[in-house]
Amino acid sequence: MNMKKSLKRINVFLIFSLLISTVTVFYFFYNADQNKTGLVEDVTADFSEGWQVTERQTNKITVRRVLPQTLQESDVFSLKANSMAVQVRVGGRVIKEHGDINKTGFELPFGNVLLFAPLAPEDVGSELEITFAAREPINETQLFFDMYIGPKASVSALLLRENLSVSLYSISCVILCVLFVAFSCALLARTGNRGYRSFLYFSLFVLLSGIWMETDTDILQWITGRTTAIFFASYLSFMLLPPMIFLFLGEMKLHCTKVLHILCWIHLVNLLICLLLHLCKVVPLTHMIVEIHALMLVSIVVMTVTLARERWLYRSRESMVSLAGMGILGLSVVISVIQYYLSEGNGSNSAIFRFGLFLFVLLFSAETFQQMAYILRENEKAERYRQYAYLDALTGLFNRRSFEEELKRLQEAAEESFTILMFDINGLKEANDHFGHSEGDLLIINGAKCIQEAFVNIGLCFRIGGDEFAVVAAGKTKNIIDAALSVFRSQAEAYNGEEHRVPLKVACGVACKNPGDTIQPEQVFHNADAAMYRDKAGSRR
Repeated sequence: MNMKKSLKRINVFLIFSLLISTVTVFYFFYNADQNKTGLVEDVTADFSEGWQVTERQTNKITVRRVLPQTLQESDVFSLKANSMAVQVRVGGRVIKEHGDINKTGFELPFGNVLLFAPLAPEDVGSELEITFAAREPINETQLFFDMYIGPKASVSALLLRENLSVSLYSISCVILCVLFVAFSCALLARTGNRGYRSFLYFSLFVLLSGIWMETDTDILQWITGRTTAIFFASYLSFMLLPPMIFLFLGEMKLHCTKVLHILCWIHLVNLLICLLLHLCKVVPLTHMIVEIHALMLVSIVVMTVTLARERWLYRSRESMVSLAGMGILGLSVVISVIQYYLSEGNGSNSAIFRFGLFLFVLLFSAETFQQMAYILRENEKAERYRQYAYLDALTGLFNRRSFEEELKRLQEAAEESFTILMFDINGLKEANDHFGHSEGDLLIINGAKCIQEAFVNIGLCFRIGGDEFAVVAAGKTKNIIDAALSVFRSQAEAYNGEEHRVPLKVACGVACKNPGDTIQPEQVFHNADAAMYRDKAGSRR
């Protein structure tokens, strides 16, 4: 029953996750190819075109454009820059700065930045100038996109709408991560199975993918203003994605764990080297993106070949799912990298990669739930076998082994007082001989039921032989024991009042250890057994 409830919860969780994922993918496709100008309200103007270059240097460029003839008091000019210093001027007057345009190298800012430059009504018709300074030669196509003029509230609403799909994916990832961690902890507490590690690795992968998606947009930088910190969070989460994938796949039932661990260590060492080079101001992280992409592509090829070989040799379900997931993710990565270099690094992560990542997460979420259900089923089966070792199959009471362990526990715990009651069903052999063993089994079952109902809150009930039962009650007074015996006799009389071919007649013996006695539990058991046989002999007269 518990197993069915657990699997039902997993199914509900899976349906909930699929609903979230469906909404997410809808937004991916709905927003990926939307014409952004169609999202702009009438009060917000797209200002990305019509710029003229007035000054050009290797790593610095100045552009200008005339402002509109009408401006409102609350209007702002918004623009985005990626790891550049920016200075915005109107009529020669500086209205916004990010970094120092006269600096070079590591002194320039890192990360994407969203800037709002305030405009005034008297600025109408004035020249708007922007100077960009970067570490590498500037490509003009990287500059003139997502520039708007309008009220700050309208521009902000527009930018939020543009990033809605990514934010929705990130929120979904956080929810999935929390639920996966909760299930992992519950699974560990319940089963102690090492399989929980695959759930934790997958949870971390889902969380890191959500963090990377969100930090690659302008939302967090805009809210917090911590451009450098978000830049590092974006790079770290991006570079930790491959190791999490390899660790997760390594916990599946695959035969290529050595290759997975090698790739994991290569990526971790690469991450450490990149961070050291950046922190020591040797090579900035932005200049190592080619090497990072190359390592990712090589890893994808190695993994695809390895998993294909695994699938060919072993034909396992795990290898098929892993190959399908890696194929989907690898294809989206390859297309996104090609797209990145064709656009010369313009923009954030592509919709193609987002969709590939979404499918990867969806596929392995389903696979992870399958693993979780399998582990729960195996644990339920193992628990059932453990119960068989300590329970009597016919009556459901504890068996002889359990009784002996209880006597041992009483001796080790040095219980001050306890009572042992012995029961023996009279006439079992005659019932088996005259009516068959099914009638004898029915007599045993009903006798056990009467004992269980009378002593359920008093002590532990055992079937220790074919027709012999025992009850061990620790710390109970004589009055409590006598009351339970009275209930038992009433139960037996009620049974005999019904129509049965064989009446239920039970002999009973009671022995106890009182506070201050030095008698051992084994001796108390023998005393109760002797008392039962005296009662049995008396009933035959």
